[in-house]
Amino acid sequence: MKITRALGALAATAALLLTATACSDDSDPSGSVSDITKEANDAASSAREKAGEVASAASEKAVDAASQASDAAARAQASASAKVAEVKGAVSGKDDIELGDVTTSGQRSSVELTADNSTDEQASYTVTVNFRDQDDKLLDVTVVDVKDVAPGKSKSATVRSNRELSGEVKADVGQALRR
Repeated sequence: MKITRALGALAATAALLLTATACSDDSDPSGSVSDITKEANDAASSAREKAGEVASAASEKAVDAASQASDAAARAQASASAKVAEVKGAVSGKDDIELGDVTTSGQRSSVELTADNSTDEQASYTVTVNFRDQDDKLLDVTVVDVKDVAPGKSKSATVRSNRELSGEVKADVGQALRR
């Protein structure tokens, strides 16, 4: 968007310069067409150079933002893995977990998680939820504990992303441990 505006402004400036030069001195016809052409070419060259600078800066900022997002997702994943590693005496409970649709609440993405205890004993669940973009790139990871789910009953929890996520966000269950 900024690139388009910069190019538009520079093109308009070049056109004004061309018009002003063409109309400025009709009494001296010698070299006026070549002067106008040179000035127009100089203005166009300057516009291309400026557009290149703007595009380069925008590209650098995009790469930097993507790198920061990737770093944040990696830190969240490492933190989640450490928390799950602390859970002892648990078995897989992934089949007992369902996720609803991702929504945006405030500045963060959230999803409703339901733990359905299909056993005949009370159970607690530790669940990692992965937030991903439309290309399945990991954006964030959150860990939630759903405690004391009665036998044959369900219990829900709202899982929120650790930070603001943009674009289309979806969620999936990474790990689910029942104990």
